[in-house]
Amino acid sequence: MAISQNHDVSIISTTLLKLVQNASENRDNFHLIKHYLQGLSIIFNNSDTLDLKQNCLLSSWIAPYMLACSHTDLCMLLQLLIDVLKKAESVGKWSYFRPIYVEFVIPTLKQIAVTNSTGQIGKLAGLILINMPELNSSLLQYFCNENINVNVTNEFLTTLLENMNITSITGQQDNILISAWCRISLLCSDTISNDLSQKIFSLPAIRNVVLIESFDEPFVDFIKALNKQISQPNIFRLKELCEACFGNIDKWIVSHLTPSKLDSQVLYLYTKISLLFYYCAPLLYQKSKSFCLLNRLITVLLLPTEVLTGKSPPGNILNAVEKTWHLFFKGIYKLDHVSDPYIDRTLKDLIVRYIPHFSTVNSPIINILDNNEITTYTLEKITNNLLLHSARSSEENTFKAIKTIQNILQISVDLERIQSVIKKVLPGILKLSSSIRKSRQP
Repeated sequence: MAISQNHDVSIISTTLLKLVQNASENRDNFHLIKHYLQGLSIIFNNSDTLDLKQNCLLSSWIAPYMLACSHTDLCMLLQLLIDVLKKAESVGKWSYFRPIYVEFVIPTLKQIAVTNSTGQIGKLAGLILINMPELNSSLLQYFCNENINVNVTNEFLTTLLENMNITSITGQQDNILISAWCRISLLCSDTISNDLSQKIFSLPAIRNVVLIESFDEPFVDFIKALNKQISQPNIFRLKELCEACFGNIDKWIVSHLTPSKLDSQVLYLYTKISLLFYYCAPLLYQKSKSFCLLNRLITVLLLPTEVLTGKSPPGNILNAVEKTWHLFFKGIYKLDHVSDPYIDRTLKDLIVRYIPHFSTVNSPIINILDNNEITTYTLEKITNNLLLHSARSSEENTFKAIKTIQNILQISVDLERIQSVIKKVLPGILKLSSSIRKSRQP
């Protein structure tokens, strides 16, 4: 009624605001604030100019309520704050509301963005940044940080780039945005929009280095485009771009590699990263760095301590490794395993450490036998480390290796492959058989 009669809201709302502030300090009274929010929504929807000091209706009660209210009520509050911001900006009254958002909204959004997955948090933060560009460096870095819930970052980035001139972004901001896009692509499954990806690919840091011709699967299309440039003279720039984009993957995924995660979620991660290895392993590896990105990802995803000591990874992770092992292996094999002991040892471990845990039926090893050079290398590692008596492999592991080879031969229809397998492993099996016979002689 006060609005309809053009009364100054600040004069008549003092008592009401005291009640709301008191209610915000006791969760038992939050239902009162819910009704208050419903009333505010009506007030702002019916205020054409916001020139009756409606800004006073938003005050310090926002922070405690936002921190403690239910998810449904939080969504209602966030949507109200989004609508108010948009309206204030459109009617030229943002300067009246700005201090409220600075003092009560932004600090609280930062608090809840770490653990809360509500996308409206990111959308509101993005709109605030668009209308307060002086906060660009702090808000951009904060809401793209790896500690912020990925759904929040997704909405933040989408809102920001929908309304922001891409040419105004600096080089350092490029890297922040690219890294955030990569994290969203990996952890948000397929929720990332193609429009957002195209805007990211338009950033100078990407546009000046690589050409992405397709956007059907943005993350995969990006790494395929990187692969096409590997033989070019600008490989140093490609490695810099990869570091900016993928450099923190090992930190992002650790909490997602637990036995409680769904098989599909873990498999999604392994599939995307195995494709990264397959297409871009030379860009991830730096021999001069003892713990470069490729080393770190191998340690986290493929050869953690428990696998190196003979233990099987959790079921969901082993399932993901089985389905993607050939892509990881082929990617790493592209590196210099002849003169680089680390690469040779890693490939050997991927064979020897996993054969005991893989199913002998349809073993993923069959997926790498389409390449004669890789076939020779793999069978030599199996023979030398699992079949020869000198390898001192356990009987169980040796049996698993023989059974795996037997099943590969049974399902193979390629005569040349069959002959190659027999040629490579038969001497080892014969030596093993001879050693067993000798050990059983009295």
